[in-house]
Amino acid sequence: MNEFLFGGKPETVIQAGHVVEDIDAAIVTFAATLRIGPWYRFRTSQPRKGSLYRGREVNHDLSIALAFHGSMMLELIQQHDDGPSVFREGVARTGWGLHHWGIGTRRFDERVAEQVASGKEMLYTARTGRGARIAYFEGPTPLHAMVELIEITETSETFYAGIAAQARSWNGKSPEWPA
Repeated sequence: MNEFLFGGKPETVIQAGHVVEDIDAAIVTFAATLRIGPWYRFRTSQPRKGSLYRGREVNHDLSIALAFHGSMMLELIQQHDDGPSVFREGVARTGWGLHHWGIGTRRFDERVAEQVASGKEMLYTARTGRGARIAYFEGPTPLHAMVELIEITETSETFYAGIAAQARSWNGKSPEWPA
Protein backbone atom coordinates (compact mmCIF):
# COMPACT_ATOMS: atom_id res chain seq x y z
CA MET A 1 0.00 0.00 0.00
CA ASN A 2 0.95 3.60 -0.51
CA GLU A 3 3.35 4.68 2.27
CA PHE A 4 1.10 7.49 3.56
CA LEU A 5 -2.22 5.94 2.72
CA PHE A 6 -3.67 4.04 5.69
CA GLY A 7 -0.39 4.36 7.58
CA GLY A 8 1.21 1.95 5.09
CA LYS A 9 -0.25 -1.02 6.98
CA PRO A 10 -2.03 -3.66 4.90
CA GLU A 11 -4.78 -5.86 6.34
CA THR A 12 -5.79 -3.37 9.00
CA VAL A 13 -8.57 -0.89 9.74
CA ILE A 14 -8.53 1.83 7.11
CA GLN A 15 -12.03 3.23 7.48
CA ALA A 16 -14.70 4.15 10.00
CA GLY A 17 -18.10 4.22 8.29
CA HIS A 18 -21.08 6.13 9.64
CA VAL A 19 -24.70 5.91 8.52
CA VAL A 20 -26.28 9.34 8.82
CA GLU A 21 -29.81 10.68 8.53
CA ASP A 22 -28.75 13.87 6.70
CA ILE A 23 -25.45 13.77 4.82
CA ASP A 24 -25.40 17.55 4.26
CA ALA A 25 -25.63 18.23 8.00
CA ALA A 26 -23.14 15.45 8.80
CA ILE A 27 -20.52 16.86 6.41
CA VAL A 28 -20.82 20.30 8.01
CA THR A 29 -20.67 18.84 11.54
CA PHE A 30 -17.66 16.58 10.89
CA ALA A 31 -15.82 19.46 9.18
CA ALA A 32 -16.59 22.09 11.83
CA THR A 33 -16.35 19.95 14.96
CA LEU A 34 -13.63 17.43 14.09
CA ARG A 35 -11.83 19.42 11.33
CA ILE A 36 -12.24 16.53 8.89
CA GLY A 37 -12.42 17.45 5.22
CA PRO A 38 -12.75 18.22 2.48
CA TRP A 39 -15.42 15.64 1.74
CA TYR A 40 -15.63 13.95 -1.65
CA ARG A 41 -19.32 13.22 -2.23
CA PHE A 42 -21.07 11.06 -4.80
CA ARG A 43 -24.42 9.34 -5.32
CA THR A 44 -24.87 5.68 -6.24
CA SER A 45 -28.34 5.54 -7.75
CA GLN A 46 -27.31 3.62 -10.88
CA PRO A 47 -28.01 -0.13 -10.90
CA ARG A 48 -24.93 -2.20 -10.03
CA LYS A 49 -25.27 -5.83 -11.02
CA GLY A 50 -24.21 -8.23 -8.31
CA SER A 51 -24.99 -6.10 -5.25
CA LEU A 52 -26.44 -8.59 -2.80
CA TYR A 53 -28.02 -8.02 0.61
CA ARG A 54 -28.57 -11.27 2.49
CA GLY A 55 -28.37 -13.16 -0.80
CA ARG A 56 -30.90 -11.03 -2.70
CA GLU A 57 -29.96 -8.59 -5.46
CA VAL A 58 -30.48 -4.97 -4.42
CA ASN A 59 -30.06 -1.53 -5.94
CA HIS A 60 -29.83 1.21 -3.33
CA ASP A 61 -29.92 4.95 -3.82
CA LEU A 62 -27.09 6.14 -1.58
CA SER A 63 -25.19 9.35 -1.00
CA ILE A 64 -21.65 8.65 0.13
CA ALA A 65 -19.00 11.09 1.29
CA LEU A 66 -15.34 10.21 1.90
CA ALA A 67 -12.63 12.19 3.69
CA PHE A 68 -9.37 11.50 5.45
CA HIS A 69 -8.11 12.47 8.87
CA GLY A 70 -4.44 11.51 8.93
CA SER A 71 -4.27 8.01 7.49
CA MET A 72 -7.85 7.08 8.46
CA MET A 73 -10.65 7.27 5.89
CA LEU A 74 -14.05 8.36 7.14
CA GLU A 75 -17.20 7.45 5.23
CA LEU A 76 -20.66 8.96 5.60
CA ILE A 77 -23.61 7.08 4.07
CA GLN A 78 -27.21 8.24 3.64
CA GLN A 79 -29.71 5.83 2.12
CA HIS A 80 -32.44 7.63 0.14
CA ASP A 81 -34.66 4.66 -0.75
CA ASP A 82 -36.77 2.59 1.67
CA GLY A 83 -35.44 -0.83 0.67
CA PRO A 84 -34.02 -3.27 3.21
CA SER A 85 -30.25 -2.95 3.48
CA VAL A 86 -27.20 -3.50 5.61
CA PHE A 87 -27.38 0.24 6.37
CA ARG A 88 -30.99 0.21 7.60
CA GLU A 89 -30.20 -2.97 9.55
CA GLY A 90 -27.36 -1.17 11.35
CA VAL A 91 -29.52 1.85 12.20
CA ALA A 92 -32.29 -0.41 13.52
CA ARG A 93 -29.78 -2.18 15.77
CA THR A 94 -27.61 0.67 17.08
CA GLY A 95 -29.06 3.93 15.74
CA TRP A 96 -27.44 6.55 13.53
CA GLY A 97 -23.67 6.83 13.68
CA LEU A 98 -20.84 4.32 13.59
CA HIS A 99 -21.86 1.48 11.30
CA HIS A 100 -18.72 -0.39 10.28
CA TRP A 101 -14.97 -0.72 10.51
CA GLY A 102 -13.43 -1.11 7.05
CA ILE A 103 -10.42 -3.40 6.64
CA GLY A 104 -8.39 -2.87 3.48
CA THR A 105 -7.04 -5.97 1.78
CA ARG A 106 -5.30 -7.02 -1.40
CA ARG A 107 -6.30 -10.63 -0.53
CA PHE A 108 -10.06 -10.11 -0.77
CA ASP A 109 -11.12 -13.65 -1.70
CA GLU A 110 -8.91 -15.15 1.01
CA ARG A 111 -10.21 -12.75 3.67
CA VAL A 112 -13.87 -13.40 2.69
CA ALA A 113 -13.23 -17.16 2.88
CA GLU A 114 -11.72 -16.70 6.38
CA GLN A 115 -14.81 -14.80 7.57
CA VAL A 116 -17.19 -17.43 6.16
CA ALA A 117 -15.09 -20.31 7.57
CA SER A 118 -15.27 -18.69 11.02
CA GLY A 119 -19.08 -18.86 10.82
CA LYS A 120 -19.82 -15.25 9.91
CA GLU A 121 -22.59 -14.56 7.42
CA MET A 122 -21.85 -12.24 4.51
CA LEU A 123 -24.57 -9.61 4.92
CA TYR A 124 -23.83 -7.47 1.87
CA THR A 125 -21.49 -7.55 -1.08
CA ALA A 126 -21.05 -5.14 -3.98
CA ARG A 127 -18.54 -3.45 -6.25
CA THR A 128 -17.51 0.15 -5.82
CA GLY A 129 -17.69 2.62 -8.68
CA ARG A 130 -14.04 1.87 -9.34
CA GLY A 131 -14.62 -1.89 -9.56
CA ALA A 132 -13.16 -2.92 -6.19
CA ARG A 133 -15.20 -5.40 -4.17
CA ILE A 134 -16.63 -4.87 -0.69
CA ALA A 135 -18.25 -7.31 1.73
CA TYR A 136 -19.94 -6.68 5.08
CA PHE A 137 -20.01 -9.15 7.97
CA GLU A 138 -21.47 -8.95 11.45
CA GLY A 139 -18.76 -7.69 13.79
CA PRO A 140 -17.82 -9.15 17.16
CA THR A 141 -19.87 -7.67 20.03
CA PRO A 142 -17.11 -5.47 21.53
CA LEU A 143 -16.76 -3.58 18.21
CA HIS A 144 -20.41 -2.47 18.24
CA ALA A 145 -20.21 -2.25 14.45
CA MET A 146 -20.06 -4.41 11.36
CA VAL A 147 -16.81 -5.29 9.60
CA GLU A 148 -16.39 -4.35 5.95
CA LEU A 149 -13.69 -5.92 3.81
CA ILE A 150 -12.53 -3.44 1.17
CA GLU A 151 -10.56 -4.73 -1.79
CA ILE A 152 -7.52 -2.56 -2.46
CA THR A 153 -6.66 -2.42 -6.15
CA GLU A 154 -4.31 -0.07 -7.99
CA THR A 155 -7.35 1.92 -9.16
CA SER A 156 -8.97 2.21 -5.73
CA GLU A 157 -5.66 3.02 -4.05
CA THR A 158 -5.02 5.85 -6.53
CA PHE A 159 -8.55 7.18 -5.91
CA TYR A 160 -8.13 7.09 -2.12
CA ALA A 161 -4.65 8.66 -2.36
CA GLY A 162 -6.18 11.61 -4.21
CA ILE A 163 -8.72 12.16 -1.43
CA ALA A 164 -5.99 11.83 1.22
CA ALA A 165 -3.83 14.42 -0.60
CA GLN A 166 -6.76 16.88 -0.59
CA ALA A 167 -7.13 16.38 3.17
CA ARG A 168 -3.44 17.10 3.79
CA SER A 169 -3.70 20.45 2.00
CA TRP A 170 -7.22 21.37 3.18
CA ASN A 171 -7.51 24.90 4.53
CA GLY A 172 -10.57 24.07 6.62
CA LYS A 173 -12.81 26.58 4.88
CA SER A 174 -15.07 24.63 2.50
CA PRO A 175 -16.30 21.31 3.90
CA GLU A 176 -16.67 19.79 0.40
CA TRP A 177 -14.63 19.65 -2.76
CA PRO A 178 -15.69 22.26 -5.28
CA ALA A 179 -18.43 20.91 -7.58
